[in-house]
Amino acid sequence: MKRLTIILLAAAIGLGVGAAVGFARAGDGHSAGTLEGTPAPPLASSQRAEAPQQEPASDVEPTETPAPAPCDPEAMLPVISEAIEIPYTGMFWDSVDIAGCQNGYARVFAITGGTPPPGTQLEGSEQVFLQDVGGEWKMLSSGSGLDCYPGSMPPDLKEACEALGLP
Repeated sequence: MKRLTIILLAAAIGLGVGAAVGFARAGDGHSAGTLEGTPAPPLASSQRAEAPQQEPASDVEPTETPAPAPCDPEAMLPVISEAIEIPYTGMFWDSVDIAGCQNGYARVFAITGGTPPPGTQLEGSEQVFLQDVGGEWKMLSSGSGLDCYPGSMPPDLKEACEALGLP
């Protein structure tokens, strides 16, 4: 009876090694050492390579970055006309000359149109700084005396001046 038990035990061990090699080749979670004939214990479930799990679909749509505001006088003129009122009847903002437009900022000169009342002296243009906010131009600041030189530059223009490459 002991001989039969030993023979059955040896056969079971032989089958176990053969089965382990077969499972390893089939990718059943055994380490690669089994393929080379060296018995290796099965990998723990935390060590097994698993396919990446997909995140469940979300109701939140990815946000798209808006296109930058165009460096186009036609896009800037309405913003200037709305933001800067000309106090004289018959006067209006006629056009825009772009002095600089890059990196989300623009420095332009708004040109007046119409005829000022007699005896009124007007500058022919107004210097305007615009900022691209969400793909649309917004008024940042305006004035003929604005500049980007340290010491006389208003704090709200520092970022705009740097973006435009002005001193």
